[in-house]
Amino acid sequence: MRISDAKAVAHDNLKGDWLVIKPHKSRRFQKVVRIPLHPLAKTLVTTTLGRLFETYSDQYTNRLLAGIGEAAGVDFKITTHTARHTFDTLFIELGGDVVTLKEYIGHSKIETTMKYVHISERRKKEKINVFDRIFTKHKKGGQGAA
Repeated sequence: MRISDAKAVAHDNLKGDWLVIKPHKSRRFQKVVRIPLHPLAKTLVTTTLGRLFETYSDQYTNRLLAGIGEAAGVDFKITTHTARHTFDTLFIELGGDVVTLKEYIGHSKIETTMKYVHISERRKKEKINVFDRIFTKHKKGGQGAA
């Protein structure tokens, strides 16, 4: 969710196990985004009226994030938008698919979503091993790898 949407989301947006919003950035298209609520997310909702989150100005939040990044030794600028990229990347790295991610973040084109997906060096190394299945089959069958 974009920070502008997080600031506006209220209890009215909770529909059973779903968070249903019309993202501010794409409001002219009247697009509705439905995000299933993870059980952990439900525990973060502690009020029954009004907005779901206590928020601060973008500038203040970004200053806090910069301090956190500096303390953590991160070598790039962390902003509220970085969190969106981080969610997208982690979702893919943990086994999510790009089509589902596209729906979660409210993009109309898969190409836009792909701009947000950053694959880590660890994942690149892991995924090269998909070829092990081919090579292992050939070894077991008594034939060498191609």
